[in-house]
Amino acid sequence: TSHDHHQQQQQHLGLLAVKASSSHSINQHSGGGGGGVVVVSVREAGFCEAIQTADFYLLFTAQFCGTGAGLMTLNNLGQIATALGSSISIYFGCVLCGFAYGAFWCLNPCLVMEMYGSKSFGSLYSVMNVAPAIGSTVFSVGLASYVYGYHEEEGENCCLGQACYQTTFLVSASMTGVVGIACACAVAYRHRRFYSISPE
Repeated sequence: TSHDHHQQQQQHLGLLAVKASSSHSINQHSGGGGGGVVVVSVREAGFCEAIQTADFYLLFTAQFCGTGAGLMTLNNLGQIATALGSSISIYFGCVLCGFAYGAFWCLNPCLVMEMYGSKSFGSLYSVMNVAPAIGSTVFSVGLASYVYGYHEEEGENCCLGQACYQTTFLVSASMTGVVGIACACAVAYRHRRFYSISPE
């Protein structure tokens, strides 16, 4: 019956909590709406408490790098195609960028919930979404526009050739591939015991 299933679920979560008690306190509580959904998180933190933790800034930086570079590509896709010409590499790169960019957006709310619970989820998720706005400004307005304008021929309104975006892509790839991944790995490592819990 549904009652027995719910009881088994509670017992299973209790076993998970015992397994992780040596390094993490796992918070479990019923989600809103009366649906009986159990939320498991590293901690149940309020907004002020959450923004004082290292995890918040690690996630914020990873989001800044990943979505900032993704938005830069989307915002400049027309000019990129004009500068580099239509080729299979452009299409392949757009597909990879779309997957990576979409993955960041999908993972962000899950990570916020897992790190801090549902107590201040709305506020924390909203603040975390400031990272893409800042990243887009830095990568698109600051980096891409400067490099593109630097390589424009005098008297021309457009830039043609690899040089138009080569430096932009190298910097973006370095920020995402090194800084962004390092921050994401740091969060995973800090809470490796929490993420290693699995049903038996």
